[in-house]
Amino acid sequence: MPGTSPSSPYGGPPGAGPVYGAPGGGAAYPPPPGSAGPSQYPPDWRPPGQPGNGLATASLVLGVASPFLVFVCFIGLLTAILSIVFGIVAIARQTGKGRAITGIAFSVLALIIFAALALWFYSVVQECGQLPNGLAERCLEQRIPWLATG
Repeated sequence: MPGTSPSSPYGGPPGAGPVYGAPGGGAAYPPPPGSAGPSQYPPDWRPPGQPGNGLATASLVLGVASPFLVFVCFIGLLTAILSIVFGIVAIARQTGKGRAITGIAFSVLALIIFAALALWFYSVVQECGQLPNGLAERCLEQRIPWLATG
């Protein structure tokens, strides 16, 4: 067939794929509908699923879970810190900004809850710790019921 190389049915070098508007009657395919070439998109345009979106999503998921996880062995402190780090990196890469900011906001809420619980626990321990041994245990069991031994 004229306009094709012996090793390519598309009219170009081997492995080149289709040639748009190949001269000499070779296999020519029109460009896909709606594609005006690379200048169709702004220079900072990124297709969906660009690297970095996963960090924004991770920030959101960890941030939303953090306030609840503060009550599970204080795991929420770790997830809140990770969410903030992931969110900052996602914002720096300019991907998933809304998700990253939301994750950071929930993480800050989790850190506030953690600080409030830590201060409350510290005050209870300080108050009950000044009592004699038997009374201190009873005070802690009354103020923190889930510590009761039986």
